[in-house]
Amino acid sequence: MIRIEEVEHTADLRLRLCVDDESEIYKGVVEAIRFATEVEVAAEVESTAVLNLKGDIEDQIFDMANELIYHLSKGLFPVELSKEGELLKISLGRVVKDPHLEVKALTYHDLMLRKTDDGFCTYLVFDI
Repeated sequence: MIRIEEVEHTADLRLRLCVDDESEIYKGVVEAIRFATEVEVAAEVESTAVLNLKGDIEDQIFDMANELIYHLSKGLFPVELSKEGELLKISLGRVVKDPHLEVKALTYHDLMLRKTDDGFCTYLVFDI
């Protein structure tokens, strides 16, 4: 299960993301961006992106989120994810409801995945 809540931050948008299982973190990042922007996407796949998951989990979250933000700026957003080894295949659909908030980038600030009583949690601080 994915849990997202907004946490007060002075300038940027800060979300707390928790997942029950570490393998859900990639889907959690997608849902966090959807939560932040309220974007809606058509179910039909229009294109595909492949991300090489390298480095530690925080680097992977950072790279993935910023890749998704780039695609969102082009009018595309994930409809499906599949992970095979070190590769994350992202199936993208056309945005049908534009974001209500422009997210520019994910920062590294507070980006540390930790095991807690709530599962695996991290903070996502977005530059808006």
